[in-house]
Amino acid sequence: MPHEFCVVILEQTLWADIQTSVEKLLAPYQIVDVANNSDPGKRWYTWEIGGRWNGVIHNAWQPDDPRLFGLPAADPLAANILPVRYLDHSLRCYAIITPTGEWFDADRYEKKQWENKIIALCQQFRNGLLVGVDCVILNYG
Repeated sequence: MPHEFCVVILEQTLWADIQTSVEKLLAPYQIVDVANNSDPGKRWYTWEIGGRWNGVIHNAWQPDDPRLFGLPAADPLAANILPVRYLDHSLRCYAIITPTGEWFDADRYEKKQWENKIIALCQQFRNGLLVGVDCVILNYG
C-alpha cells in the first residue's frame, strides 16, 4: 500500500480545528479491515497531516512564509496548510477531498484530465484552505 500525497480542502468555517475537520472529511473513506475490505469506496488505511509529504503543499516551503497564519515555523501544521488563493504553483497530488466530502483521485482520470480537475476544484473552492495529507492508500486496480 503506497503513501500518497492527498489534499483536503476545508471551508473557512472549519479552519479553527484543522485536524478534526480533516478527520471528519476523510472518515467515510477509511478502510477498517485491510485483509477483508472489498468496498472500492473505501480508500485509505491510515493518514497524517504532512507525514512523508511534509511541506509539499507549499512546493518550496520557507519557515518565514507569511501565509502561515501566525503559526510558529516549528509547528508541523504550518508546513502543510495553504489557502487556495495563495496557490502559486501546479498542485500535484493523488487525491483531493472537497469541503462537501467528495473524493476525487488520479486513478479515475487520464493525466491531463486529472490536472484539469485539480484546477477546477481549486477554482470552485478558491476561498478554502488546502491541507497536505499523507494517506496510505489501498488500490483495487
